[in-house]
Amino acid sequence: MFSKELENSISSLFDQATKTGLQYITVEHLLLMIMEDFEVRDALKASNCNISALNNDVKEFLQDTAITKGENAKSSQPTLGFQRVLQRSVFHVQSSGKGLVKHINILVAIFSEKESHAVYLLTKHGVSRLDVVTFISHGKKSEKKDRIVWATSFPNLLSLSKKEKNINQKVAIIYKRPSTISNALFLFCLNLSPSPSNGDLPNSS
Repeated sequence: MFSKELENSISSLFDQATKTGLQYITVEHLLLMIMEDFEVRDALKASNCNISALNNDVKEFLQDTAITKGENAKSSQPTLGFQRVLQRSVFHVQSSGKGLVKHINILVAIFSEKESHAVYLLTKHGVSRLDVVTFISHGKKSEKKDRIVWATSFPNLLSLSKKEKNINQKVAIIYKRPSTISNALFLFCLNLSPSPSNGDLPNSS
């Protein structure tokens, strides 16, 4: 499941969203959050990413697109894209038998949200999913030979999209034991219905 550090980060993200009156918590909020993690920053540096510039771009996007709650609105809600990222990160880590989901696993999962502005900005700053996966495995940016090995040695990763329809069931199994994270986070990890999808929010994911 989630590492204690990741649980704390997500809980803080929700607390901050509530304090600032945000209606929706998006993939871009998630990206901004994980960029505070040392391992994520090392992975970005390995891709020659200008972290400060990426951070500023994400913040600028969020300032332009954030939707605030009305007076009678419920607490801040995660978008479907946000939920899918968490679900995929759990599924990927459990499939690889590595145990706890960490911040860097969230970064890998974000790349599955291809239509999100988060992925656009990561790509703009020279960061690819393969680079991050290679960094996790070898501590360096991917090279051409790495791409060949990755493509031929990990067919289960290439076919993950075929399994995504079973994500809810798998995550439900993973979460059989109680988590220290909030009930709200637990629930939206199991259910993809509480809040709008990427397509339901203008310029949001």
